[in-house]
Amino acid sequence: MIHGNHASTAPTGTRVVMTGAGGNMGRGLAPRLLAAGYQLTLSDRKPVDGLDAEARFAAADVQTGEGLQAVMVDADILVHLPALHGIHVVDHIEREFWDLNVNGTFRTLQAAIDAGVRKVVWLSSQAWHEPNDVYGFTKVIGEQLLDYHRVRHGISYVAVRPASLVPWTDWARDYGRGLLYERVDRNDVLDAIVSSVDYVASNDNGLVLDALHPDAVPAADLAEWKLDPIGTADRLFPGARAIVQRFGLDISAPPVKPSKLGWTETGYAPSRDFGTWIDQVTGLSDDQVKARTSNY
Repeated sequence: MIHGNHASTAPTGTRVVMTGAGGNMGRGLAPRLLAAGYQLTLSDRKPVDGLDAEARFAAADVQTGEGLQAVMVDADILVHLPALHGIHVVDHIEREFWDLNVNGTFRTLQAAIDAGVRKVVWLSSQAWHEPNDVYGFTKVIGEQLLDYHRVRHGISYVAVRPASLVPWTDWARDYGRGLLYERVDRNDVLDAIVSSVDYVASNDNGLVLDALHPDAVPAADLAEWKLDPIGTADRLFPGARAIVQRFGLDISAPPVKPSKLGWTETGYAPSRDFGTWIDQVTGLSDDQVKARTSNY
């Protein structure tokens, strides 16, 4: 199966356990892993709606540890997804972030070690760069836990750090414009996780993967972008001028150059950029654009 420009071929009989399978990322990831040929066990506190017939379900609670040992039996790779995120800061206190993001990760890694699982893919975040934010702080600690278990217990891991992929509220400004700056398409992140599972299945080390938008604007064009953002955008992404002016998008700041940690090693090749969005929106009416809502 192709993920971006990456061909995923699961080693025969490789069994993946996915914790937090009922969440946003888990629901998108399960069909990709199955299509790639992995044997899949989905785990969460309660059964996952619409469970694929090829996957099995096993209940476990990462915050209490209940069920974790049983989930890990005979597993080869752990994909650990449960977390509170930045959008949850308004209605969750620091202790809740710690209990799920840190203690939950520690308990799950310990259960994996006890069961002989030595391959882990963990969903981190670009918030890792903001350690004084409660969410970013827990991601810093989480990556430290991974490396502790690498040194102490011999696990191999990939920590996947996506940019913002929260459900968009405004397809033109929040999503489309965002692909020049702080946002990444959810499908690229899902592809990044599958690429990470493929990588960790056959490599023994620790790796960070920046799951970011494509590097679609050459460095040589950034200076010109500062002088003529709309003209430069239209040259690089044909049709951009009309769309930017139509929706009053502010693209005056030069696009953010994505970090490429882990891209070469995993084969991560994101494909959804500002130009992809321009192609999607061209030809749609204003009402169609305004009615476009996030499907996750």
